[in-house]
Amino acid sequence: MSSRELGTIELTREIICAILLPLIVDNGIYYSVRIGKFETAYEQGVVVPEPTLPVWKRISHKTVYKGRVHIVEHDAVLPNGELTKYEVEHGNTCSVAVLIETLQHEIILAHQFRFPLDRWIYDLPGGAKQTGETIEQAAIRECREEVGISPKKLHKLHTFYPNPARTDWPAHVFYCNDYDEAISVVNDPSENVKKVCLPIEDFKQLVDNQEIVDPGLLIAWYAAREKGFIGT
Repeated sequence: MSSRELGTIELTREIICAILLPLIVDNGIYYSVRIGKFETAYEQGVVVPEPTLPVWKRISHKTVYKGRVHIVEHDAVLPNGELTKYEVEHGNTCSVAVLIETLQHEIILAHQFRFPLDRWIYDLPGGAKQTGETIEQAAIRECREEVGISPKKLHKLHTFYPNPARTDWPAHVFYCNDYDEAISVVNDPSENVKKVCLPIEDFKQLVDNQEIVDPGLLIAWYAAREKGFIGT
């Protein structure tokens, strides 16, 4: 091949690189003429904007029930233009819960009857934040009331939404291994809470056997292990 032909090929290659490299081929994948293979946008240092995702348009809403739970019916327009009604359990507050570990490496749990499940389950001491409280103050109060523990220091583990398809209130879970003993006082007769201390190995067995069904407890457990508060 002559030097003229080689020069033409090199010039063509540089032009193609200049034109094609900035273009997205599909899903953020580019073809790099320079190295002769496909690369991701990240590998080429190209910033790809996030696509705009369709959302529902809210038109109006009304309360259809308000007791221990608050059910709101929304009128909305779907992305395809259709009208729909959607019921949401609305919360004016949030929930808090605490995973407590003792010096003996036990987990302090609340054992209580859950009417919707018609069974006793293990979950975390916790409940709803009251007006004027911070989430930390609410978590400390709930621990005192339900299991007679007064946390001195809380470590935030995670915030999640228990049922994002139907509820709009968040749940905050904490870890604690520094606390004082307190007097347990539960004023709600529907809350028959029993304090249980389980060795970590026994609790792990319950998790492995899928006997732990409370999502807040499971999320707190795995988050505490991920953050190194509880050994794996």
